[in-house]
Amino acid sequence: MTLFYSDVFVLPLPSHHRFPMGKYVRLRERLLAGGDFAEGDFRVPEAASDAEITRAHCPRYLERVQAGQLDASEIRAIGFPWSERMVERSRRSSGATLAAAREALARGWSANLAGGTHHAGSEIPASRGGRNAPGTVVAVRRGGRAPAKAARRPHGSSER
Repeated sequence: MTLFYSDVFVLPLPSHHRFPMGKYVRLRERLLAGGDFAEGDFRVPEAASDAEITRAHCPRYLERVQAGQLDASEIRAIGFPWSERMVERSRRSSGATLAAAREALARGWSANLAGGTHHAGSEIPASRGGRNAPGTVVAVRRGGRAPAKAARRPHGSSER
């Protein structure tokens, strides 16, 4: 069984930030210490590709995330300050969900210890007041499993 983790990609958060980034490494350490999993059961995932991410997010939003061109309202909606490490961690966290889903289908069970995000949606936050994360874990997985027609719906469409 494989447990995918991305706690080695730590965000450079200000000391006063309320997000408990250390919880991911503590979870992995606790699972390892519990004796049910061996070191070889844990694996750092590949980063989600642009093609995988744009199944859930519009390409222009992805470009802006990668280039650090998000406006203040979009940064607020994400909840983390922009950094190259934030982009990489988002890609790895999404990659962990995709890898765990593939592993579970092939072997019956797997998990993503990287966590997810509640900021799901394909819209750019400023465009419709929604929330969005750079590589929304569940949305990427859902987009990756959706029929081709659904995966290609136009940006801003409320059709589900």
